Amino acid sequence: MATFAPSSWLIITTAIVTASTSAEGAEITILHDFKDSIHAIINATFALTDLGDTRPAIKEMNMNKYQDVTGSIIFNIGSTIGAENTSAVIGPPSSSGVFLLHPHMVISNVPHVSPVAEDPVFEATDRFPRLLRMNKGYHCQLRAIVDLLRKMSWSTLAIISSESDYTRHASEDLRKYGESIGITISLNRHLNDLTGEITIRDHLSDIRRAGNRVVLLLCDHTLASAVLSEASAANMTAAGWAWILWNDVADQLIVQNTDAPRRQSRLFSNGSNELITLPDVPGLLAVRTSFVGGPLLEEFNNEFNRFLGGNFTILPNINQLKYADALLATMYGLSICRGNVTGQSLFNCILNVRNKPGITRNLTFDEGKRETIYDTRYEILNSKSGGRWSNVGMWQAGDSGSNDSLELNRDQLLLPGGLLSIPSYQTRLEFQILEIITIASEPFVKVTSSDKLVGGSVSDGNGKYFSGFCIELLEELKKSLRFKYNIRDLGPDAKFGSRNPVSGYWDGLIGELMYGSVDLIVAPLTITEERLKYIDLTSPFMESELKFAINRHAVTGDESAYFKYSFLLPFSEGLWVALFVSIIVMALYLTLISRLSPYGAHGRYYQSAEGAESCAKLARKRKSSVHLLAMERRRCSMAVIPSGNDPLKQDVSDDEHPKQTEQKDSISDSARGEKLVRTIMKKRSSTTSPDYKPTRSATTSWKESDAGDSDSDEEEGRNARRFMSINNALYFACAGLMWQSPECVPRAPSARVVAGIWYMVGVIIVASYTANLVAFVTYQSTSNHLDSLEALLDQRLISPGTISSSSVEDLLMTSNLDMAGKLYKEILRKPDASLQSSFSSAWELTMKGELALVWDGAYLDHASMQDDCKTSTIPVGFGRPTYGFALHRGSLFTEIFNRQLLELRQSGVIQELTDRYFGSTCENYRTEESSNEQDRLTFSSLSGVFIMIGAAAAGSLVVLAVEWFVVCWMDLQVVDIENRQGFFDALGVRLRRLSDDAKENWMPMSMIANRRPGATRD
Repeated sequence: MATFAPSSWLIITTAIVTASTSAEGAEITILHDFKDSIHAIINATFALTDLGDTRPAIKEMNMNKYQDVTGSIIFNIGSTIGAENTSAVIGPPSSSGVFLLHPHMVISNVPHVSPVAEDPVFEATDRFPRLLRMNKGYHCQLRAIVDLLRKMSWSTLAIISSESDYTRHASEDLRKYGESIGITISLNRHLNDLTGEITIRDHLSDIRRAGNRVVLLLCDHTLASAVLSEASAANMTAAGWAWILWNDVADQLIVQNTDAPRRQSRLFSNGSNELITLPDVPGLLAVRTSFVGGPLLEEFNNEFNRFLGGNFTILPNINQLKYADALLATMYGLSICRGNVTGQSLFNCILNVRNKPGITRNLTFDEGKRETIYDTRYEILNSKSGGRWSNVGMWQAGDSGSNDSLELNRDQLLLPGGLLSIPSYQTRLEFQILEIITIASEPFVKVTSSDKLVGGSVSDGNGKYFSGFCIELLEELKKSLRFKYNIRDLGPDAKFGSRNPVSGYWDGLIGELMYGSVDLIVAPLTITEERLKYIDLTSPFMESELKFAINRHAVTGDESAYFKYSFLLPFSEGLWVALFVSIIVMALYLTLISRLSPYGAHGRYYQSAEGAESCAKLARKRKSSVHLLAMERRRCSMAVIPSGNDPLKQDVSDDEHPKQTEQKDSISDSARGEKLVRTIMKKRSSTTSPDYKPTRSATTSWKESDAGDSDSDEEEGRNARRFMSINNALYFACAGLMWQSPECVPRAPSARVVAGIWYMVGVIIVASYTANLVAFVTYQSTSNHLDSLEALLDQRLISPGTISSSSVEDLLMTSNLDMAGKLYKEILRKPDASLQSSFSSAWELTMKGELALVWDGAYLDHASMQDDCKTSTIPVGFGRPTYGFALHRGSLFTEIFNRQLLELRQSGVIQELTDRYFGSTCENYRTEESSNEQDRLTFSSLSGVFIMIGAAAAGSLVVLAVEWFVVCWMDLQVVDIENRQGFFDALGVRLRRLSDDAKENWMPMSMIANRRPGATRD
């Protein structure tokens, strides 16, 4: 036999290793939580049978040596098993360990035998194809515990369980099954192996405050011993208490006859020879797996004690016997295989074990369920003084769980304190300090930072003060019942609580009550059937009705200046901005295409030879006029001018300063420059001194330039520049969007591609605006009748909404009423806007006129009063929510609070509080004027239109490239053969013409290009 370590196998028993050499390499790995007793179990099992050469080598590992929190040890074990050709694996003992290890067994094709794991998830054979179980799931044990509770007439149960998926599943299944037959699981507290004494005491205190007196320990013996020690110190194991142990603890108990040595009634500490005990608490109950005893039981006990050694008899516990049966079944499988120890063959051989002698029973596997066949029975054990345990009952499963039976010997039953039953426990609240939790929900609970704001405030001792209807009611209960309390809130973003449908856990206030150290929820908690399944709710202290609230001005209109511009409301602000920006961008784009395209009015002329020549002439003319004007001004400044006004200044007053003159001349065309120079020269000749005469070159230079000018070319160029200029393009974009005929239309095919899509966009925009405007105009006839739920559902302008994961949403979602179903369907039409996360955000949308909030009428009426009745609250016609305080499920305080609330109602105290907080409400308001808020079209609503424009622009660029290719190709056809040029030569010529055109004629670049740094500025 060998012992497994994460990195090596060690030989520890020579006899077993020698035997394994004749077993043709068969090896069995055992993962357990025992100590030295594992050697006795293995050797005693081998001694029972004469299997000859089929005895395998054994490798074992004590899982308790490692704190495998992350599962890394299990992972390493699985990897090692696959690498060393292990024939079969037995264990580990925990369900979580089996769950983590089994995928490695599937990959390695190794049979996996589970002796003690009870998680029902293993019943899915398709998920665990290599798993063979010696034990059934825990569902039978749950039924046994519930039957025991019913037999003892105990209706409530608290659970303390270990922190694992297995115990979480078991406690949740126990809660569901118990509640189906009237047993309430009021508390469930989870502990782990590292839990300290303080945490255990806190959980025990929760159980005491909740009034629970029957506790189930769903954990292993280590945690059970720690909990019972603390419970004994807190006097919670005295008379009036009952403790039940899960079979994880009970299966390690050794039940002896009364004449057996005292030491034999104790527990093995991880299966070692050293024995420990649970705290000596008489009256404990335990549910232990029972077995009839197989043919090999007595012989195994003898061999076990022989190998274990010692001067007294030690009987193995149930878990040790199950491990022995698992090893025995595996060896039977090896015998059937007759030396074939491959994974699938050995798996089938073990599964074919039929009616073989066993220790706890004869061994037979069910091929379908892949578990051993046996009658499920549980013993009911009872602890006596001195640490002894005796059998006081037997539970046996019936067919399909319909006729289970429990036999209980009450004459031998002993409960803590020597009592035979738990007396009716009446909680005395005057001795209690309740932990209370609340939430800000005006007017029921108001949380402030100063007690001066509201009279009668209650402090939490940390700077917060609580007031409101519920706080005053709590103070009245405190006076009558004489209890004390500590109060706190969950913060401004807290919720009342809803159940996650996937995990099953509650959040908010209810989650704090169920899983935290809280005794009471003081808040207007709506009483619902779903909540009553998990917590106790007091009798109603107030009844309301379901209403919806709408902004009164959103229905009747407002006389503010904003509504003078209601014609803008069909589109949102963002959409209007997008439209204006698109018009400007479209105008710029068409202007640019007109200049770039060789088929546009501008590009066709200036990219041709004639246009290029005309452009060059105009450039020379501008250069000559600027130079001539500068020269004449220098001459004029040198001449002697008589006194009086200078005619040049009188005629050209704006050109008095050289800088201004140069700027004005630079932007004038050649004809205007010529005229200006001639006027200057004429007036100078008549007003200056006789010594002044203009030079001949100054007078004849313009004549020489005039001879080469062509008025027709100049006019043609001017028309080309103006045809699709920025102002004409801007007008075209506006006219096209509004279905009007523009003065100029694009000529280039590339520009017409965009223009065609732009016309389509205009149709869509105008049609959408018109349709939405008609809806606004006709809204008056709709909004004037929003005085009922039917009217609200018949319109589409104000969407109904509520708060997500609330009792109101649950009511609408689960109600069988047609109107409730229609209302919830309408809410789901726009869930992002209609289902708000909190009342404050929903009320904010209601005040803006964007939502008709469906909520409890008490809240809506109060909120409407706080906002000067700017909203109208209208009953929906169904649903009357009632409010109560919440306690733990099955709490004995519930009945006390119910009686006191009834007394306060009969005495008129609750009615007085109701009149004070809810007496003044705004009247239900019937609308008479139109609304100006509804569903407005946004940018996202018409984003596809702008995508079309972008796609058209991209397409036009492709067409533009084709145009350039075609026109360059055409240029090659009209050139003489002697001067024939290549395609790229033709392309270069046109690009140079385009560059010259941009410098001379494109604005504002032409103005910058025409400024000559060398020009004289007088």
